Amino acid sequence: MAEILDDLRAKSEAMVASDDLSRRPTWAPRLLLNEELLELLYDLEWIGGDEKAVIRLWARFTDPRRGEVCCQGFELRAGPEHSGKMIWEGQYFDKAKVISNITAALRWQGLRKPVLSSKIFCG
Repeated sequence: MAEILDDLRAKSEAMVASDDLSRRPTWAPRLLLNEELLELLYDLEWIGGDEKAVIRLWARFTDPRRGEVCCQGFELRAGPEHSGKMIWEGQYFDKAKVISNITAALRWQGLRKPVLSSKIFCG
């Protein structure tokens, strides 16, 4: 499952890479529902009788005003609109980046504590 989602993340990023973006892009392919899942969504009232029998996999992107646009994860929502009931959510983490951020934070905290302590004792 992780490999499939990673492939979809790469595909969504490739589709929006050439766009000149001033706001977050939208990428939400429709997914086919089998009869059993469709009945369940109606029973849970996540899709109403007058709504289209659709679910979409919405990609969540970073804000282009803050740098490079990348896909942070996905939301599986009932109905054709983003306001539909969320069925499932998946978050993407780049392991190397997470470990690097944790390491940097630990180093920063390690350097800050002695400085703060000396200020407290000197003050």
